[in-house]
Amino acid sequence: MGNSLYLLVLLLNLSACSTYQMRVQKSVEEMRGGNFEAASFLIKEPAFQEGLDQVAYLLDYALLQHYAGDFEESNRAFHLVEDLTDVKDYISLSDEANSLIFSESMVAYKGDDYEKILINIFKAINFMALDNDEAALVEIRRLNDKLNAYRSQAGRDYSANPLAHYLAAVLWEKQKAWDDACIEYEKFYDLKPSFPGIEEDLVFCSFVSQRWEKHRKWKKQFGINKYTHKMAKQRKEQNELLIISYQGMGPVKVPNPAWPRLPSLVPRNSLRSYTYSREITKKSLQGSTILDIDKLAIDAFNEQFGKLLAKRIAARVAKDQIRQKIKKDDQGAAFLAMVIMDVTDQADLRQWSMLPKLIELRRKNLKDKALEQDEKNQDESLSLDFAISKKLENKKLQVVLSKDSHLIYPKPAKEIEAKINQESEVKNSDQD
Repeated sequence: MGNSLYLLVLLLNLSACSTYQMRVQKSVEEMRGGNFEAASFLIKEPAFQEGLDQVAYLLDYALLQHYAGDFEESNRAFHLVEDLTDVKDYISLSDEANSLIFSESMVAYKGDDYEKILINIFKAINFMALDNDEAALVEIRRLNDKLNAYRSQAGRDYSANPLAHYLAAVLWEKQKAWDDACIEYEKFYDLKPSFPGIEEDLVFCSFVSQRWEKHRKWKKQFGINKYTHKMAKQRKEQNELLIISYQGMGPVKVPNPAWPRLPSLVPRNSLRSYTYSREITKKSLQGSTILDIDKLAIDAFNEQFGKLLAKRIAARVAKDQIRQKIKKDDQGAAFLAMVIMDVTDQADLRQWSMLPKLIELRRKNLKDKALEQDEKNQDESLSLDFAISKKLENKKLQVVLSKDSHLIYPKPAKEIEAKINQESEVKNSDQD
């Protein structure tokens, strides 16, 4: 009876691991082809069913809905997975025992720390797309709270998230909350001092918030001799295009070469290169990396590797004790138990598989000539394009999403600019 039970556990464990890997691999292939609906369909059922792999499936499903432009469904899934990751932080004693005797994959996946942080980034972008700036700011605050908790309570050396600070600054600027915008731009500058355009952001915000000491500091530091009310007014009223683009595929878990029973997180090889730019007159509008997910994920994962290694060492000790105990009664059963425990002790390769490699951001005044697209290479990269209209009373965030992975920017700038200009003309004619 005991031998049969061990064998059953072995078969179920190997079957579950195989099913998860096959489903995710097929879904990734569909996503790379731009078939978001098909990719989502493959993992939707297990994403909403209670199970050991539910969190991993749900993370991928939520991001696929984000890529597909269904921001409400994406946030519905993100809300659920965030609740699940909080609950699953409290592992039962029986689950902990299973992970020691057999494998980490025998425990409900609760998400890596870096994955929990990124949930709030994508939720914030979803809310921006849904024109709910207040909710977007709430998500950014929640992200910062998580980072503070990891640093203070868990003693993990996690740095602030530059994209979160920049998005917060843009949202505060859109609401004309100049002091808050200024604070967020300064925090962003501390993290990404060479990011294009941050000099103008700091000089502008310190001017309109009347932080004169800061204003003089930034002007001197950036070599700006003069900044006038007229220049600030132009910035306040201008319509801008904020483009957030996702490039490539994020890192992938593989068995660690040195400890095959432990996972290792490594960069994923890309099949094609990604180089895209647009031209405004003769100036390139190529995006700048604002968040390197590869680096964020791998650094955070390596931070926890020592804990994983210690746990597997403890698992080896526990298995030896179990084998010795069984051996006293039945030597054959002891051998079988050891074989089963060894075979099932595989690296846990569950992860958020659909993450991009890089998040890029670019921002441009729409008063310039229409953007011309210059596609230099084709790639499986995905892109969300946002236009911020600060001139119109409704201040809506216009959203255009390319569903064709080979046509990264279909016609977003021209379409958005035409729409904004048309609404401006209607408003001006009403005032006349």
